[in-house]
Amino acid sequence: MAALPFIMGFHPTESLVLVCLRGNRQEVGPAVRVDLPETIPEALAVAEFMATQAARHASGVALVCLTDAPTTVQRGYPSYPRTVLIRRCLAELDKVGVPVLDAVLVRDRHFWSYLEQPHLGSGYSVPPPDDPTLLPLQSAHVGSGRSVLQSRVALAASVAGPDPEESATANDELVAAASRHASEVADLDHLGAVRTASRRSIRILEEIRADGPSGTPSPSVLADLVTAMADHDVRDSVISWGLRRADDRPVSLFVSLARWTPDEWSAPVCSALAAVAYRSGDGALAQVAVERALQARPDYRLAQMLQQTFGMGLHPTDLDRLALPWEEDPANPTDRPVLLRGLDDTLPGEDDQPG
Repeated sequence: MAALPFIMGFHPTESLVLVCLRGNRQEVGPAVRVDLPETIPEALAVAEFMATQAARHASGVALVCLTDAPTTVQRGYPSYPRTVLIRRCLAELDKVGVPVLDAVLVRDRHFWSYLEQPHLGSGYSVPPPDDPTLLPLQSAHVGSGRSVLQSRVALAASVAGPDPEESATANDELVAAASRHASEVADLDHLGAVRTASRRSIRILEEIRADGPSGTPSPSVLADLVTAMADHDVRDSVISWGLRRADDRPVSLFVSLARWTPDEWSAPVCSALAAVAYRSGDGALAQVAVERALQARPDYRLAQMLQQTFGMGLHPTDLDRLALPWEEDPANPTDRPVLLRGLDDTLPGEDDQPG
């Protein structure tokens, strides 16, 4: 239970979490969080959704219900909150043949098992944050450049754009960068312009990654990268770079870029962050990033496709096949597949460029 915030990236509340376990050693895989449903039809939909995700990703699961709702007494026996929801989830998981190791209620730093008979009145204590057994998780989280936040609202705020004054300054840098870029590619066709911008963007990304957390790229450098990503082909090249380096966890780099970028320029940047975060196993961060992209541009096709893809429960490693095969030269004219091609052909296009 104490590890859940490290898995999610924040402290979930009023949530149902499905923790997928895989292999003979029952190693922790993807975790799926949903808000607690308010109606019986919603509970049925949640149960079916959780079972679908379990069938795709798990050889066993644990269900965790986090709520402040009190335990009631019925016919002299304790009745835990959300018991009906848990029973429906158990039934759906049984249908798909995925065993449930446990289903627990978490409240006030204690937990109880819905499966335990008889019920344990006082519950079990959740280990405190400074428990030594959590040290590897804490170290891994710090090493990735991330911190455990207090809520999903705080997680969304961690990828929010700059304040109005900083946004105005960034916009000035972006306008200047757009002018520089236009002059640089004025005599090139679209493919040549993409190749030039992609090479420069990848060089910028490599330099930022090499500098590490202590590095502070200049605003003009960040502006060059953001304006280049306004072109969908360059954006896809940047995403491909991030997907191919998922083991290096470049997520914090894209978080910093998103925080610097004003809302009106943020859709490509936040879509890239969403894809790279999801591939790195941070589904919660991916969700809030794609939500910011859609708030900025509700019609942004890649963000729409990513949101749909996340909802389908695509396994993070499945994104590897979406990386563009531009190993030798970005914008290789002999092989330029569209990012996320085939996942959804029904969404409207943004423009004539592949999105």
